[in-house]
Amino acid sequence: MPLSYTEWPPGPVLDRHVDRLWSLESKTPGTSAHCVYPDGCVELVIHLEEPIQRVTDNGTSSLKAAVVGQLTGPIGLRLPGGVSTVGARFRPAGARPFLKMPLSAITGRSLSPTDVWGPAWVELQERLHDARDRGTRISILREALEHRLLDRAHRRREPFLQGVAAAGMRLSVRRAAAEAGVSVRTLERVFLSEVGLPPRHLRAILRFQAALSRLAQAERKGLALFAVECGYADQAHFAREFRRFTGTTPAAFAAAAHPLSDRLVAARDGR
Repeated sequence: MPLSYTEWPPGPVLDRHVDRLWSLESKTPGTSAHCVYPDGCVELVIHLEEPIQRVTDNGTSSLKAAVVGQLTGPIGLRLPGGVSTVGARFRPAGARPFLKMPLSAITGRSLSPTDVWGPAWVELQERLHDARDRGTRISILREALEHRLLDRAHRRREPFLQGVAAAGMRLSVRRAAAEAGVSVRTLERVFLSEVGLPPRHLRAILRFQAALSRLAQAERKGLALFAVECGYADQAHFAREFRRFTGTTPAAFAAAAHPLSDRLVAARDGR
C-alpha cells in the first residue's frame, strides 16, 4: 500500500487552535526517504509502529512520538516499511495552550509528549495502540486534546493573544502592533511565545507555502512573473527564500518527486 494520508476536522472545541487532525499509513517493503518543509505550524506526531528516522545535518534520530516545533528549514525523514501515524497540526498561534512553555523553546527541535503531559500521555498512547482503526484513533486524540485545552487557565488570555498573532500574520510589524494596541517589542515577544517565530519569519513561511502550492504554474508563467504574483519583490527574492526553506532551487524541486510533501500540499489546498 502506498502512502495514504487522510485528514479530519478538529471539531468545534478545538477549531480555534487545531488546523486539522490527520493520519498517515503505508505498507511497503524497505524504507523510503522524504522531506518536509516549514509550514508555520507546530505538530503533534504519534507513530504507532516502528519509529520514523529524522535526518538532519547533525545526524539521525528516532521519533516514536513528538511535539515538533516550528521548522525553519527542510527536514529529512526516513519512513519504515510499515507506517501507522496519527497527529494534530496546530494553527500558527494554536499550540501554546496545550504546552507548558513558550513555543520559541522548541523551534527547530522536537519534544517528547511525556515532558508535556506526563502520565496522561502514557495512558493516551496505550489507548491509541489498542484502537482498531484510524477513525477511532482520531476520535481518541481529539478527546484528549479537548480535555487538555479545557484544563488550561491560559485560555483566559487567548482572545488577546490570538488577536495579536492574527494581526502579525496580515500586516507589517508596526501596523500589526498598532492595530493590536501594543508596542512592536510586545508584538514580537508575543509571537515568539505563542507562535515560536518572529512575525516576519512566519509571513515568509506562509508566502513560501502559497508559492509551493502553485509551483506547477511557474514554468508556464515564467519565474519572474510567478514570483511577483506570489508576493516576492522579484525572481531573485523568490529563489533565495525557496532555497532557504527547501535547500534547493525551484527548478530542481519541480523536477524531483515529493510523494509525502505533495500529499500534504494537496490536502492543504483541498485537492
